[in-house]
Amino acid sequence: MKCYTTDMQNYDEELNNSKTNYFVIDSGSNVNHDDMDFKIYSWRKDLNKKLRPGDLFIYRRSGGGSEYRNQFYLFGAGEIGQTIQDNKKTSRAIIKIEKPFVFNRKLFKSDLETFDWHFKKHSGLWNNFFNMNGITQVTKEDFVGLIEYQNELCNDNSILTENEEKLAAYIYQSEQMGEFFVEDEIGEMDTFKPASKVFIDLIEANYNYKCAITSEDNIDKLSVVRIVPWNSNKNARMDFKNGLCLVDWLADAFEQGLVTYSDAGKMIISKRIDSELFEKLSKYQYKKLLMHKRYSPKKEYLEYHREFVFKN
Repeated sequence: MKCYTTDMQNYDEELNNSKTNYFVIDSGSNVNHDDMDFKIYSWRKDLNKKLRPGDLFIYRRSGGGSEYRNQFYLFGAGEIGQTIQDNKKTSRAIIKIEKPFVFNRKLFKSDLETFDWHFKKHSGLWNNFFNMNGITQVTKEDFVGLIEYQNELCNDNSILTENEEKLAAYIYQSEQMGEFFVEDEIGEMDTFKPASKVFIDLIEANYNYKCAITSEDNIDKLSVVRIVPWNSNKNARMDFKNGLCLVDWLADAFEQGLVTYSDAGKMIISKRIDSELFEKLSKYQYKKLLMHKRYSPKKEYLEYHREFVFKN
């Protein structure tokens, strides 16, 4: 599985500062509440007075706000920036987020059962483990450990620069708002790697980190593919209904046009395949794609693949 990750050197200055505090911050990414992941964050200063510029944090989506089977998950990191609004009457402040880092692999509750927390002993229950006010102070060891852990869950990591991480965060924000269009370049920076970083984990998570056909769950053997290729449609580049999580050999066959799928998810095999590949595919030729109510591929994308990619 190809992953794009961050270099911890992006946070060297903060990590080497003994005054830096570390937090896990809940976010619903709701612009109506002055929250936008990786851009701005609002909170009640009278409930937590410890947040200050230069501190580092991990983002958490609570179970109640999670789109994944009500499982909470950790999905990114950043640095607390300057206050851009401070309402003395309501005690609510809005801060800017610096050095955004979108996790290349979300950490779900199930992933964290064996994580070695330092700020508090985990007894096996998650109730009240994180503060109810949405801001939990953790240790430097927790912060570094969580970033290293999500890196470990991917193989073939490629380092993104700090500017590429900022671009990945911008693309993430757009996708969250239902905007799937991505240009080839933004600010003279190529968008493919930052966009792929966000897209890969989005699709993996949608398919529960399993192949949509074989149910293979070894992350080293999985690949994410676009149904409509990157260069064919800018409007579909970040659409989660344009992605499939497949075992490597099946992903290769799909991208080469040697296999495709009907609107109902039934496998269609090209007549051009060799006997070795046919033997692999024949085991699954009557098995349909995992068609999730929310994440199922768009029929127009499957139709495009059958017409313009598939070799019949």
